Amino acid sequence: MGRHVLLLTSSLSLLTFLSFNPVQFTYIALPIVAGLSAFVITRFGRFDPAWRWAALGSQCWAIEEFIWMMIRLGWMPEYQLITNIFYVSGALFWAYALLRMPLRAKPQRALLTVVPVLGFMVTLMLLDVQRTLLLLYPLVELAFLLLIVPLLSASFRGNASEGRILWSLGFVVRVLNSVTFVSLSQNVEYEQYFYILWLLSYMLIGLGGWFELKRSMGNLWTIAYSVLGLELIVAFMLLMISSDGNTNRWLLGSNAVLMGYILFFGVILLISGDRNRRQKAELELKQWTVLLERLLAFEPEFKYTTLHPKFYLQKLLELLVTFFPSLSGITLENVRTVSVGVPKGYGFPLVSDGSEIGHLYFERKPRNLPLLDALSPVLVNRLLVVLSQEAWHQQALTDPLTHALNRRGYQRKITGLLSTAKAQKEIVSVAMLDLDYFKRVNDQYGHDTGDKALMTLANILRNHTRSNDLIVRWGGEEFLIILYGSDVTAAAHVIDRVQKELKQSLLQPIEWPLTLSAGIAAGFISHEEQGLESWISAADRALFVAKNAGRDKIHIHDQLMS
Repeated sequence: MGRHVLLLTSSLSLLTFLSFNPVQFTYIALPIVAGLSAFVITRFGRFDPAWRWAALGSQCWAIEEFIWMMIRLGWMPEYQLITNIFYVSGALFWAYALLRMPLRAKPQRALLTVVPVLGFMVTLMLLDVQRTLLLLYPLVELAFLLLIVPLLSASFRGNASEGRILWSLGFVVRVLNSVTFVSLSQNVEYEQYFYILWLLSYMLIGLGGWFELKRSMGNLWTIAYSVLGLELIVAFMLLMISSDGNTNRWLLGSNAVLMGYILFFGVILLISGDRNRRQKAELELKQWTVLLERLLAFEPEFKYTTLHPKFYLQKLLELLVTFFPSLSGITLENVRTVSVGVPKGYGFPLVSDGSEIGHLYFERKPRNLPLLDALSPVLVNRLLVVLSQEAWHQQALTDPLTHALNRRGYQRKITGLLSTAKAQKEIVSVAMLDLDYFKRVNDQYGHDTGDKALMTLANILRNHTRSNDLIVRWGGEEFLIILYGSDVTAAAHVIDRVQKELKQSLLQPIEWPLTLSAGIAAGFISHEEQGLESWISAADRALFVAKNAGRDKIHIHDQLMS
């Protein structure tokens, strides 16, 4: 509250000071206010893609106004090319921002505000076509008028912030001021009034952007600033009329009447927009209630083979996108990071017991952050459920020591692997291997050292296999390896590399290099589980042969089995 009172008081004081002081003060105030407007939009619009472009445009205009201040005060010669470059660049950035801004609607009542302004502009341009084309910027301002109409319509319907009405009115002021300036710029006595009107337009754009981007300001202040700004504009137009002879009274009078019309109609639309916004808020509250109910009941029908955080997050993303159209992705951060969608943009943290367990990512900053904060505990609860389910899943299907599949996990995975091999007509090879002298390791150095030896072998196996291969702790120190798409030569090379790396992995306090024995049954073509069981038995017999041959051997089963 105090912030707004201070802002209103300082604004009125500045404008009063400017109206009773030489025009040089307006030279200085104009770049300052343009710079403040650019700062506000840059500060609060950095998370919104469209407003980032608007910030660049405002920065260009602020630089342009600073250069003009230097020129008007006689501190540097006029370089019109430089000022034109910054003006046109700012206009292009702002135009692109307006085109990218969300929440648009077909023009209806907004046309009632814009059509008279448009007609007045066209009339003035036609009165001096040559000068209009030469100066160019009235045509640029006309383009802004057309671009803001669908954005204004969304605000009038309650779909967008009332702050949008405020900064849109700032552009309307720019439009009227630019076109009128073309017709009256030959009269130096009006110069100060035009600069003050441009100053007011920057104030309206900056304040409106602040209201829309903060999204926490009350609509009452938006209306107050709008009424104050437009009343001041009408007042300055009347001052211009009173200071003029009969020559331009019709032009200034028309401009003042038009400003009064915008003031009247703008306030009516602000009140109407507020009413629509409240109705929309009630509807959104009902939607949030529905979302809360769906989240509490959200429990995807997991298949045992597809229970995975990514699967869960995808289902959750599909549910949330219906309520948050700008939601682009979800990230779950546990032992590893799992993401779905596009995890870029504004990140909303999901916190459990003071620690972040994930983020919701939005293309732009959500409008209803307080409601999202209230919903966050339910989302966190749902994510904690999937984490616990994943932990149970991993415990059920994997060996807790080596993190290789156990026999239950093998049964769940092998059907999918064989189906893929059959569809792609790939062969499958089988290797059975175990650590040599493992009992001696346990007896001499203890079971802790034996466990480290098993983990070392499991890690080496992961280093030399691919994602579509299977590593299974078959029992004790024995491992089963299913090599997808590998013939006998390729399978032998894989096991040979594993064997060499294991020998080089000296494990303290074991005084000898670890070795393994392996049996390979390669080139399996039949894609039925019964045939695979025969090949596993063949690999097991080949392992027995390798051990009897003195260990640290690889034996290939040479009899084809179906």
